[in-house]
This record gives sequence, C-alpha cells and structure tokens, in this order.
Amino acid sequence: MRLDGSYVLSYRPKEGYDGYDASLTANVSQGGAVFTTSEEFFKGDILSVLVRFPFIAQKIEITCEVVDSKEKIKGAAKIYNTRVKFLGLSREWFDALGEFITSRKKHENKSGI
Repeated sequence: MRLDGSYVLSYRPKEGYDGYDASLTANVSQGGAVFTTSEEFFKGDILSVLVRFPFIAQKIEITCEVVDSKEKIKGAAKIYNTRVKFLGLSREWFDALGEFITSRKKHENKSGI
C-alpha cells in the first residue's frame, strides 16, 4: 500500500559525502519512497536518507537503493523524481510504518480525500 504525501527528508549518497540535501516525499510505502532530488541518480546507487514521520519522535536513517530517477523539471535547475527501496529496515520500524500508512488511508477514505 502506497501513501501519497509530503514528508520532509534529507538524502545523500551513502559513501563519500558529508552533507545532506533536503527534499519532500511524493509518496511512501513500507518498501520504499519517491522523492525529488536535484541530481540524477542511477539504478543501484545507494543513498543514506534521514526521515521523520509523524508516528516517531526522532529521525531515522535508512539505507536506500535507487530503483529509478526520472527528470521531472527540465531547465538549468533540473529536478528528478527518484524512486528508492528501503534496505535493512527493522521489523519494528517496518510494522510501525505499515500501521501509519493504513491509518492514514482509512482517514483519507472517511474524509473523502
């Protein structure tokens, strides 16, 4: 199940970079997410992602593998929709994310969103 929504995250290539770039998700599932990036990544690239969801107080660092990265906005300042899968999530976090997504989907259905 995939949840459309904007959640703040920071990302960077897993190796060789110190700073993070900020982004927003387009959608998220228990298996991965889609978010915008200012650079193109390639299938198989490994990213470190820091994300905070409403159901947890702290940021969580997630290792992600890029599945796809497609240009969303052309021009001098290109923007890419980057799709990643989560790697090595704990069972606790995986279950908590699933409960959050299910709860939000039920709320959307009741609200007619």
